[in-house]
Amino acid sequence: MRFRSFGKPALAPLASLLLLSVLPTGSAFGQGGVYIDPEGVLRHGEREAGGRLAKLREGRRVAAPTGKLAEAGPMRKLSLATLQREVRKHVEAGEAVPDELRYLGGLTRVEYVFFYPNEGDVVLAGPAEPWRTNGRGDVIGVKSGLPVLQLDDLVVALRAVGPGSQARAVGCSIEPTPEGLGRLQEFLRTASAPKTNAQSRGIYNGMREKLGRHSVRVFGVPDDSHYAKVLVEADYLMKATSLGVDKPGVKGLLNCIQLTDRLSQAGAVGSSLYRFWFTPRYEPFLVSEDGLAYQIRGQGIQLLSEHEFVTATGQRQASGQPDPVASAFAKGFTDSLPDLMARRPIYAELRNAADLAIVAALIRSHMPVAEASAGDLQPGARVQASNANARVAPGNARDANTPSASGSPLSTFNPQLFAWLLDPKNYVIESYPVPKSAESLVNSQRFGSSRGGYLLGQAGGVTIEPASVLTEENLKKDDGQLAQGRGQARQASPSEWWWD
Repeated sequence: MRFRSFGKPALAPLASLLLLSVLPTGSAFGQGGVYIDPEGVLRHGEREAGGRLAKLREGRRVAAPTGKLAEAGPMRKLSLATLQREVRKHVEAGEAVPDELRYLGGLTRVEYVFFYPNEGDVVLAGPAEPWRTNGRGDVIGVKSGLPVLQLDDLVVALRAVGPGSQARAVGCSIEPTPEGLGRLQEFLRTASAPKTNAQSRGIYNGMREKLGRHSVRVFGVPDDSHYAKVLVEADYLMKATSLGVDKPGVKGLLNCIQLTDRLSQAGAVGSSLYRFWFTPRYEPFLVSEDGLAYQIRGQGIQLLSEHEFVTATGQRQASGQPDPVASAFAKGFTDSLPDLMARRPIYAELRNAADLAIVAALIRSHMPVAEASAGDLQPGARVQASNANARVAPGNARDANTPSASGSPLSTFNPQLFAWLLDPKNYVIESYPVPKSAESLVNSQRFGSSRGGYLLGQAGGVTIEPASVLTEENLKKDDGQLAQGRGQARQASPSEWWWD
C-alpha cells in the first residue's frame, strides 16, 4: 500500500493491520486500556460501563506479604524442587496456593540460574520486593513498579519449552484476513481526499469497517493462560503506541504518524504496510566453566520491523526493502523500552516471559542427552579454556562420564525433577478469557505539512525461540565468579523454598 498523498487534506487516517502475537486478557482487562468485550473481541480503550473494571480490580486484589517477604531482597534465591514440593502439598490438601508461592517470593527478574545435579535442584536468583496490585489489578513490586514473576508463567514455560517438550518457540499472532485487506484496497482506490474533519472521520471509520476484525492465534502455550495474555497485550499495546492511540509519555518516542509527517517532508516516505514483531534480545550470557551456573544479561526483548506490501487481492508480500518509518519506530521503541517498562508494566512482563522461556530451555538442556531432543543446547558443553574469551560450544553435548563441579556426571540429573508440575492434571493454571478476534485500530492526526494521506498497516507478532538465544556466540565463559556464586547460593535448609 502506497502512502497516498492528497493536495491539502486535513487529517491522515492510520489503520492497523495488527498481525501480532495474541493472548487472552486475564481479567478481561489488560494494561493501557486493552480489554476483551463480551463477544471475545480484543479492543483498546477505557469504555467499559457498569463498574466492571472496578469489580475486576477488587477481584484480583492480593494481600500484602508479611514477615521477611515484606522486605526487598537484592538477590533472592528460589529452589524449584522445594517450590514444587510446597505447591504440591497445598494442592493435594485441597488448599489454595498461597500468594507467596503464586508470585514466586516477589522475584521481579531472573538474573542467575544455578544447577545442582547431586541435590536434584535448580535455583533461580534475582532481585525481589514486596508486591501489591496497581489500579488495573496487575501484581507489581512496591518499590520498582515492575511486575513480579508468576508461578503460572513459570509452569507454562516449563511445559512449553522445558523438559520433555519438542517445541522450539512460543508466541502468537493477530492476522488481518486476505478478504479484509482486499476490501480495504478497493475502498482506498475509490476514496476521495477529505475536505472536512467529518469526511476524514467517515473515511477512517470506513477503513476499519472494510478491514474488519483480525483472526487470533496463539502457539506454543495455552491460549487461556496468563503467559498468552502477556504476549497479546504487549503486542496490541505496542501497535496502539505505533499509531498514536496509546500515548505512554516517553520523551523522544515518536509514533508512526509523527514519523511519517517528519519523513514525508524530507521525501523519505514510500509505502506503508509495516510489520513489527517482538523477539528476545540479550547480551552474551556468562557461563561457568562447568556449565552449572548462568548469568542472564541484557534487556530481554526488542522490536524489529519489516516492510510489506499488499496485492490487489489482499495478499501480503515482503518487499525486501527497509522502510524508514518502520525502522525508525522499531529502533525508537527498542531504545525506549527501559522507560516503557516503567510506564507500561506489560513490556516488563513480556521480558519476564522471555526470561522464563530461556530458563525452561536451559533446564531441558541439562537433562540427560537421551531425554533431550535432537539439536538441543547442552549447557554442560566444554569451554575452550585455552582462550580467555572462549565461548561455550553449545552444540557439544557433555559425555555421560564428564563430571560436573560436584563430581557426578551431568547425566545423573533427574529427568523427572519437575514431573509433578509438568503434568497439567496435577497443577491447573488459572484460566483467562480468550480473545477470538481483534479490533483493527484506526487513528488520525493533523500533519504539520500540506501533505497528508492514508497510512496503513501494522503486522507482526511475538516470537520467543530460546534456541536463537542459546547459541555459541551468546554464551561466554566467566572468570570464575559464577561458580563461586553458585556455591554461596546453596540452600541453607532443605525446608526453605526461598532465601536471601
